[in-house]
Amino acid sequence: KAMTILTAGDLENARSKLVLKQHRIFSPRLVVVKVSNELWQKVVKAFAYDVDIILVDVSVSSDNLLWEINMLKEQSDLKWVFVGDHEYMLKMEQRKKTGLSDSEAQIRNLLANEEVLVYDETNIPLMKGFSRSLRNHLENKFLR
Repeated sequence: KAMTILTAGDLENARSKLVLKQHRIFSPRLVVVKVSNELWQKVVKAFAYDVDIILVDVSVSSDNLLWEINMLKEQSDLKWVFVGDHEYMLKMEQRKKTGLSDSEAQIRNLLANEEVLVYDETNIPLMKGFSRSLRNHLENKFLR
């Protein structure tokens, strides 16, 4: 399921729809939200409390991702799972010796004690393993 949020009004409508759908038997389990640049932080904060678990893809280091990770870690009552592209995670690990950008170094430090589930969209067996790991991780860590 996907949603697009371009205005503050869209945000409230999207939150209302999401809350209503959560109570259905066949509700969406994963929602992808596309957001205007002006509203993204407000949307992240708002939706963080509307969902059971936040799935964060850490494959693209940026100041935005750094903000999101910091925001999550400041809120002890939120639940999240970090995922990342296998190639990107390997490259970041290799580049730690040759130099990371400032935001990459900060993100790496924030993720140092976190489990990051890796995926590789070009590798079917790895994707199956990722799907199993993600499902097991969610069930064991959050849904008991």
